[in-house]
Amino acid sequence: MKLFTGDIKKLEQRIIELDQLSNRKMDKDTENIANYSFFELMVIYRYIVGIRLAKRKLILKRRTVPIHEDEKIRVKNFLDNKDFHHEIISIILDQVADDMDEFKFFEENINYSEDEMYNLIMKFLDSIESKELLLQVVNSKTLFCKNVGLLFDGIQVFDWLDKTSYILIDKNISDMTKIISIIHELGHSYDSNNLNSSNDLINYSKYSPYTEVMSKNYEKKFLDFLLDKKIGIKDAANLLESYYGNTIDSLKNIFLLTDLDDKYIEGNSYKRLKFNKLVKLLDNTESMQYLDNQITNFEDIDVTEDLRYGYGGILSCYFNYLERNDPEKYKYMYNNFLNYRTFEFNEDYFYKFVENNDILATAVKEEITSDLRKVEKELKLKRK
Repeated sequence: MKLFTGDIKKLEQRIIELDQLSNRKMDKDTENIANYSFFELMVIYRYIVGIRLAKRKLILKRRTVPIHEDEKIRVKNFLDNKDFHHEIISIILDQVADDMDEFKFFEENINYSEDEMYNLIMKFLDSIESKELLLQVVNSKTLFCKNVGLLFDGIQVFDWLDKTSYILIDKNISDMTKIISIIHELGHSYDSNNLNSSNDLINYSKYSPYTEVMSKNYEKKFLDFLLDKKIGIKDAANLLESYYGNTIDSLKNIFLLTDLDDKYIEGNSYKRLKFNKLVKLLDNTESMQYLDNQITNFEDIDVTEDLRYGYGGILSCYFNYLERNDPEKYKYMYNNFLNYRTFEFNEDYFYKFVENNDILATAVKEEITSDLRKVEKELKLKRK
């Protein structure tokens, strides 16, 4: 079965159709969705064919609507909740920061054919009753695999008008990383399909700190699936190391930012700080203990992305922990998450789906410990 069925001609035609909608009269909501979808699809198209070729191949009307992001809104929301982020991340890091020392494995890099990748993904999705997610992108010919120079493992954009996901996976990564990247992006597809209004669609995508929760949740379920089915254990172990390591690194980055004065966050001026300056600014702060693990400047730290991937990782651990230990509470809390995942962080809403900080930290700790024990058992490793 062919997995990467992406049809560039079909993508080009859809971009042209969305562009031509600007000639028609439509209500404001539909216009906003059409504009946003156009710019989303242009993002993935430029990655596939290159910016220069994209300009030559498609003659499009000039647009004035930006593709995304109002960074000021996201930064303000972070600053308004900086003390909360500091407190909850402090509790989690106190419990789990040292656990990653145990996750040190070597990669096996098993080769999979497209047919084998397709079957493995379908087998996993069948276990969570979500096979239609893969069928949709394969049958719609919107799943691409191209060389993007390791800029990312995968990216998903969404056509909000016809509810179609477009996924691009980097050709250079290992086959197992391709598989988990597809599953991660299908989590985004599920998320996008289950938002309620045009306002929710756009604002959630642009501003919400929860945009990585569903995708990381799919990732976590897949990794548990590999361990339980004893499939590619060595690769699964390394993917788990990456999953937890990236989550904790993002939490550390945010923790460092919470100890900086607001003036260094506004306008992203923290990215230009030198290491010696950081040492002075963070002297006698809680986050100072994590500075040694950082690069010598903050260029690769991003308040928005680290917040999203940090909370995405810990909340996916939390929901998987609840599902295994208290299915009824899981259903209640997960349903609350779907209802209260606003595009701005709201502390009161957060505690609609998280019982308290200690249980959240315990869930993350227990998931790391449980996965580590499974890996040790399968690889016949001994603790240090």
